[in-house]
Amino acid sequence: MRVIKKQKVTTSINKGKKMKKRMLVLIVLSVLCYPIIYLGQTKEVEDSENLFSENSAVVYVSRPGMQFSQIQNQISGMIGISNGVYIHPSFYAGFSAYANLTHTKVNTGIFGLEIEHTFNPHKLVHFGYNIFAGVGTVKDYHQKNNLFDNFLNIFGTNYFFVQPGLLVELNFNSSTRITFNIGYRFAGGLDENHADISLNKLKNRDLNNLTFSINLKTFSF
Repeated sequence: MRVIKKQKVTTSINKGKKMKKRMLVLIVLSVLCYPIIYLGQTKEVEDSENLFSENSAVVYVSRPGMQFSQIQNQISGMIGISNGVYIHPSFYAGFSAYANLTHTKVNTGIFGLEIEHTFNPHKLVHFGYNIFAGVGTVKDYHQKNNLFDNFLNIFGTNYFFVQPGLLVELNFNSSTRITFNIGYRFAGGLDENHADISLNKLKNRDLNNLTFSINLKTFSF
């Protein structure tokens, strides 16, 4: 009986030792494999696409610029500014406003929302497209004696416009870009019999034309 009990105790001790060895092996393997598992998970996180990531924080953008189009066979140069945010490195949304600077007969301004998307914005030269839509206003000039004469006296009769465009952009540095844009303005809703445009007899079709814009973007991080 004593021999049997000793054998049972010895067997139990041996089983305990084996379990301890197995546990130790599992712990060692877990420690060795953890870096591999961690690196694999990190790569998956880095490769995953996210709308809001550490590299795509909301960034405020201000961009002064000029926009040119033809109105009644004369180039209309407008000076303006856009203010908005990048909610992703490639997507911009903001408010833009331009007022007439060079046209000698028709004083005009446009105001509205501008949405923009660029491809590969990290590259030195990259491309994209935008849509600018809102309200325009026009008024006859009675007399213009110099470039800034009657500047901002643009509020007359209104019209609506949609202006899609294509752009090419150059990165000066991480906080400054210059953008060249060519588009087409579709206008409508102008009251062609309004007293504010009775001198030049402006028509809706006079406002439909190609546009060219240049903007200097400065980012505030």
